[in-house]
Amino acid sequence: DQIASLSNAHVAALSTAQVAGLSTDDLNALTSAQFGQLSSAQAGALTSDQIAHLQSSDLRALSTGALRALGSDQINALTTDQIGQLTNAQVGALGTAQLANLTTDNVHALGSAQVATLSSAQVAALSSDQIAALDAGDIAALNVAAIRALDSADFAAMSTDQIVALTTAQVAGLTSAQVAGLSTDHVAALQTADLRALSSAAVAGLTSGQFGALTPAPAGAL
Repeated sequence: DQIASLSNAHVAALSTAQVAGLSTDDLNALTSAQFGQLSSAQAGALTSDQIAHLQSSDLRALSTGALRALGSDQINALTTDQIGQLTNAQVGALGTAQLANLTTDNVHALGSAQVATLSSAQVAALSSDQIAALDAGDIAALNVAAIRALDSADFAAMSTDQIVALTTAQVAGLTSAQVAGLSTDHVAALQTADLRALSSAAVAGLTSGQFGALTPAPAGAL
């Protein structure tokens, strides 16, 4: 109750040592408005245990600068519920190193609207295992530049459901190297409209095995 009675100015004036010394009960006693006063330095001082026990509403109140101050151990401490409750702006502001440290469960917990905010640099920082953990709807939500940031290993790790979810615009932007990373099952799962959208260079890069995986109708679309 005493912690909750602090003014926003008082919370903003807490030293990093004081912040790190707060119990999880004390932290959760803070209102979202108070929590939103934490600076990057104060947020960076939070322990992994404190992070793991924060209420989602408090995390949402952090400024993007404060969230970017969280280190790899702190990011790893986030629960799937906490990740799913981050604002779209917060997800879009995460650093590449922070994204690379997300567990596959946490990546899977991201919603399509959150994933849609990711830049090509952020997507390029994700591992193939993290890419494979995205829902099919998340893949469809990525912008064309973000899709082009994926390498052939990322495409090889994707499920057929993820490949089917690619939009025609995304497929049209695929490079020949990315198409070369598709398995025969991936190629067979492509829709006719997607095949028509492939660039000439991408089509020319199809192996005989990939081309052989096409059924007559899709093959005729090339």
